Amino acid sequence: LQAVITRPDNRDVVTVRLEMRAGHESEGAAVGEQLKALAQQAIRLRIDDVEIVPAGGIDPDARTVLDQRTWE
Repeated sequence: LQAVITRPDNRDVVTVRLEMRAGHESEGAAVGEQLKALAQQAIRLRIDDVEIVPAGGIDPDARTVLDQRTWE
């Protein structure tokens, strides 16, 4: 699981990259919607998008939260 924060049009956008185990990719959309709802309820975080990535698609040494926002 990895969160990527960007800032298009002066609005923070949170995209969660969700790595699914091989053979479970078809469940990604349902899991993504559940994740969005739980995050909103539990920590008041609106997740704008969930990106399903294949197993091994997220470097285990990569940061859990990538802040890619830029301000002009």
